[in-house]
Amino acid sequence: MLSSGLTLAYREWGAEDASVRVLALHGWMDNAGTWDLVAPSLADAGHRVVALDFSGHGRSSHRAPHASYLAFDFCDDVLGFLLASGLVTAEEVAEGATSKPLVLLGHSMGGHVASLFAGAFPGLASSLVLVESVSVRSEEAPALPERLARSLTTGIKSRAALDKPKRLYADVDAAARTRQRNAGLIAKQRISLEGATMLAKRGCVSSSDADGVYFGHDRRVQAPSPIYLTEEQVLAFLRRIRAPSLLVEGIEGLFDTSKSPFKERLAAWGSKVRVDKVPGWHHLQADPDTADAVALAINRFLSLPACLPPHKPELSSTSA
Repeated sequence: MLSSGLTLAYREWGAEDASVRVLALHGWMDNAGTWDLVAPSLADAGHRVVALDFSGHGRSSHRAPHASYLAFDFCDDVLGFLLASGLVTAEEVAEGATSKPLVLLGHSMGGHVASLFAGAFPGLASSLVLVESVSVRSEEAPALPERLARSLTTGIKSRAALDKPKRLYADVDAAARTRQRNAGLIAKQRISLEGATMLAKRGCVSSSDADGVYFGHDRRVQAPSPIYLTEEQVLAFLRRIRAPSLLVEGIEGLFDTSKSPFKERLAAWGSKVRVDKVPGWHHLQADPDTADAVALAINRFLSLPACLPPHKPELSSTSA
């Protein structure tokens, strides 16, 4: 349990005493199951992988009735989990350096959160890997008043629906097929049935009132954000990132780093970032046909000497 009172669930692979720790963050409406095909390959390469369920997702607890699910709230999940799990200490946060390399790996929204966190705490991450993410969505200031109005009115409906029954599915397979179909609602994207099933297995809850299962995420995660950063603010975070960074871009995915505003973001990021284009759609890490290519790109990147620089030495219990 975190100091905030939330309980965050997670999955892990690899040896607990591995020299490199990878904190893997999932996308919007997904959960830690999104890394089931990639994490074993990272563990085989000698890394410890810990995949987190953000609050309101997967098997983690939901936030209080009037709390929010903004990117900054998920950054708080990350810091709280790192401290509660012992992956970092309060002293390391204060000093801005860790005793062992810490890799932040994020898909989609998880990548957005990882980039904000790495900009806020530039000394904590030794490497940064974003899969189908080039940091958070931006919006210029004139659009803010209408966005806030939409968010507040939608929020009223979301809170009113918290106690209403959720849609029931006959079983996890039926829920997975719906998850697969829903992927096409966003820019005609696709997710494999295998990937949708991994997400459904972790994200579904058995109903206590009737036969069937339902998706257990907090309905409020679907509410529109009341505010986006401006592009200038996004660039400020990216310029502060010190960690060598890899962007894994799906060739059929949502992000084209050759177009604005993403090419300008890469320019602001500078020489610290590289792009690896891999065949696949937005959920390419959860597709059996493309997950191996994603894992290969990540392992190849993490094997570079620059990606795992020396960090502060372990504190010794003996004195000279």
